[in-house]
Amino acid sequence: MNDMVVAYLTTFTQRVEGAAYGRPARVMFSDGPFWVDIRAKADAVEVSPGGEGVDLPSCTEEAVYLTADVLAAGRLVIERCESEGWGGDDDVRALRSALQRLA
Repeated sequence: MNDMVVAYLTTFTQRVEGAAYGRPARVMFSDGPFWVDIRAKADAVEVSPGGEGVDLPSCTEEAVYLTADVLAAGRLVIERCESEGWGGDDDVRALRSALQRLA
C-alpha cells in the first residue's frame, strides 16, 4: 500500500482543524522543498503554496466549504482503503480520527 495520500491528507486535515482555532500551520510535501501554509482569515481559510521556485497565488476559501471538501475527500480515501482491506492500517485509522475531529 502506498500510504502517502493517506498520510498527507491526515496532516492537511489536522492543519485545517488547527487553522479553525487560529493556529497557522505548514504542510510539507515529502518530495521536495514544497509546502502549503494554512491560516484562518475571518470566516475563511487561506492556503498559500510555497517552496523553491514556486510562484503560485494563494487561495482563500470560506472555512465551511474547505472543511466540507476535506471531509468529502477523506471519506472517499477511507472508503477506497477499506475496499482494499486496509481499513485497519495505522495511517487509515489516523485519518479517520482526524476527520472525526474536524467534523
